[in-house]
Amino acid sequence: MTQSRVWLLAPAFIAVAGVSAQETAPQVPSRSDCGQTLVIPDAVLDSCDIYHVMSGEDGQLVATSDAAMKRVVATCNRIVGFIGVPFEFKAGQKMLAAGAFRVPVASLTTGNSDQDDQLRGAMLLNGAQHAELTFLITDCTPAEQTGTDQEFVSYCFTVKGRVTILGVSKDIECPVTATHMPVNFKRTFLRYPGEMVSLRTRFELKPADFGWKRPPFMTKDLLADTIAVDVALFLNEIPPTQTLDPEFPARERTAELQFLTLLRDFNEPDKAYAFAREQLKTQPESALLHNRFAFSIAAEPGIRKRNLDLALEAATRANALTQEKKAGYLDTLARVHYERGDLKSALATSRKAVANLAGVDPMTAGGIQQSLAKYEGEAKAAGLADAASAPVGANKPTESKADSTTATSGKASGG
Repeated sequence: MTQSRVWLLAPAFIAVAGVSAQETAPQVPSRSDCGQTLVIPDAVLDSCDIYHVMSGEDGQLVATSDAAMKRVVATCNRIVGFIGVPFEFKAGQKMLAAGAFRVPVASLTTGNSDQDDQLRGAMLLNGAQHAELTFLITDCTPAEQTGTDQEFVSYCFTVKGRVTILGVSKDIECPVTATHMPVNFKRTFLRYPGEMVSLRTRFELKPADFGWKRPPFMTKDLLADTIAVDVALFLNEIPPTQTLDPEFPARERTAELQFLTLLRDFNEPDKAYAFAREQLKTQPESALLHNRFAFSIAAEPGIRKRNLDLALEAATRANALTQEKKAGYLDTLARVHYERGDLKSALATSRKAVANLAGVDPMTAGGIQQSLAKYEGEAKAAGLADAASAPVGANKPTESKADSTTATSGKASGG
């Protein structure tokens, strides 16, 4: 947090809300090309330190309907958004000069597929017509410091914002607890590089306030009049598009994120796989991109339709381009074989990966070795004397197991 520019804060609020002399309704910024960040107005960039939501396990929204005869808990780990913290922020000042968030309806899940279809369908959130829920920060009260934990400092304040659901917007206020976490090698860097901020809040929403009309059969005993919403976010000054891997060009990273946004976050497999094929066609010599797409298809959590034929094609190409000498790429190919039900090929390929661990960092090497141990364990459980050569894949299901097994090779296969 560098130089204070208090005179720019009002324009920052106006810019992120999209308000001008001709406009009356605040607007949440659109997604950027990569799909995993939002387009941040220049006035905000000029006045604030920007922190981006880290989606996945570190960005969570939980909505609970606690009715008399049915309790439904829907979660989303695919929030995309940002906050702007004024340069040289101090306690007693407004901590959030700007902020906006988008929640894909298709990424909300209850753990029950029929219930998920109902939640996303025309009866409730109508994801086909309104693909996202949004929240725009319009103001906040001055932040009060509430505690410290070494270099971590916590604050509390009230955020004013605008929620949009089913195309209808409503102004709300919610209490927020925020913790600023400077870069610290022992506490933060081993998990994520970059300075971080955590945000936590809880508020309530009434579906009727957003124009929702209760169907006759969906009584208050089945769906509550009021929905409790809990949000816990970690935000990082390093955007998702930026990696610390010098061998991972921005073009390939952007393509990977675009693909995941379509396939995982919005559940649009036809568009996603058409996009992937086009990218692989235009970059036929990029082993890295072929590997990343293959691993995402086979192992990324939250994907409902996995094109394992395309994953095999891409992983095979990645290894052909690297003469089957890159352990991480071999590990990806082994994972693809495993998800296809071909344990014999998974074992053989995983053993090649382990044989090529020279020069691989210990954490990555450990993940690759764990993958091999998993495959060998399954072969042993099946009573196979020689897992490397026995035809053990014939009795395995052909559907993907990526969402029911741990993706131990995620980092190993990344680059």
